[in-house]
Order: sequence, then C-alpha cells, then structure tokens
Amino acid sequence: MNGIFKIFFCLISLNTLVFSQENLNVLGWEYVEIYMITVGLDNQETIRYKMQAVSSVWEKNIIPPYNYLITNDYKFLYYPPILAPETTNSNPNEWYNWMGFNHQYSNNVSDSLQMDSFAYGIYRITQNIGQAYFYIDYRDNNYGNYYNCDGHCQDIWLKYDKNKDEFSYLNNGLEATSFNSNSWKVINTGNYLCFSSTKNQASPSTNEFPDFWENSLVSIPSEVSGSNLFYVPHLVWGPKPNYSA
Repeated sequence: MNGIFKIFFCLISLNTLVFSQENLNVLGWEYVEIYMITVGLDNQETIRYKMQAVSSVWEKNIIPPYNYLITNDYKFLYYPPILAPETTNSNPNEWYNWMGFNHQYSNNVSDSLQMDSFAYGIYRITQNIGQAYFYIDYRDNNYGNYYNCDGHCQDIWLKYDKNKDEFSYLNNGLEATSFNSNSWKVINTGNYLCFSSTKNQASPSTNEFPDFWENSLVSIPSEVSGSNLFYVPHLVWGPKPNYSA
C-alpha cells in the first residue's frame, strides 16, 4: 500500500434543536432519512442498494432515559428491503413514493417498520449493478438536533446514475426532482462523507456514546487509479468525548 495513509476527522460542535421533520407541507418530505434515487437504468432493469456498517454502531433508546448503547443491530441494510422486489428508475413526478433508509431514532414509526433502519455508525453504501460505492459517517449524538440546514436537517438525497456509475447527493429536497441540477454534488467512488458536514454543521459530538474512544478507529480501503490500481487505507477517527484543547 506504499505506506500511504489518509486520515479523516469529524471535529466537535454543539447544536440544539428538536428531532422533528418540520414544515412538511412546504418541503414535501416526511418519510425516511436517506432517500435513494435511481436514474439511467435500461427498460425493465432493476437495482438494490446495500448499507453496511464498517464501524461499531450505537443506538439510542426510544424510551427514557434516551441513552446510547453499542449494538449488534443495524449493520446490514437493504433498499428495497431484502424480501421486497428490487426498484427501478425514480420518477420525479412521483417523489411522494420515494423511499430509502430510515434512522432507528426517527419519529416515523410506520416507516421504521417498512424500511431498513440505520443508527450511529460509519456505513458503506453500494449497489448491485456497477462499481460505485462510498462511506458516510453518522457517529454524532447531535444528529437530529442540527439547525440552519437546507431542507430537513436529518435528511439526505442520494442519486445513483447507472450510465456514469456514480453517486451524488443533495442536502435540500426542494431540488431533488431536478435530476440534472448542478446542485447535485458528485461522490467519487471510495469517498468518505461526514453527515454533519453535508448539512453545513461545524462537526459532530460523541460525548454521549459509551466507550466511543475505544471503538472509534476505523480503516476503510479506497481505490486509487493510476498505472496500477491499488488501495489506500483511510483511517477514520472521531472527536474524543469531553476533550477540549
């Protein structure tokens, strides 16, 4: 691996708001927290997405005292769920039918029962047609409490374009039906995203995750093209709980 390492940190921020999906009639979104959009499939071609944890995962209790704990759940997720038929191209005129992945602490109980749920961890998102994939980091106990976001603070819209074998994302659902909008941000294969950064938050907090520092280091391989294809290990930490410089 030529001794090359890339190191990523999600730093610390303090934000407070209520975990809610406000202004639903204006914004038009009220279901899952990760919307999966597909374009470029051939006629009758279908696709399934996979979201796999590559780190330790924490969940939040949905009853008092609402604390966090390390869990073995929420590690292998599929959209559509594995027992459902695969999905096809997304229709921008039927955005109200779009689904994806639900967060385990979402207040959308009915969607939690229908869609696979993720929690607080780093996930690798792939699809079963091309080679494109990327990582997204949800290890933030402030998740659901962000402010000054575009669109819903806990939501993201992910688009996979089969013709380009490429993922891209939007942090504002108001433009999600414009598949060719320049607002879509390309995610290069193997890239790492910190969710709080996609919502223009300073950085996450891990103070409430038990044993976070002992379980925070993750190595995620990423392809690097050149004369010879090789893999660079990306080392991902997180902010040390209750640390201040």
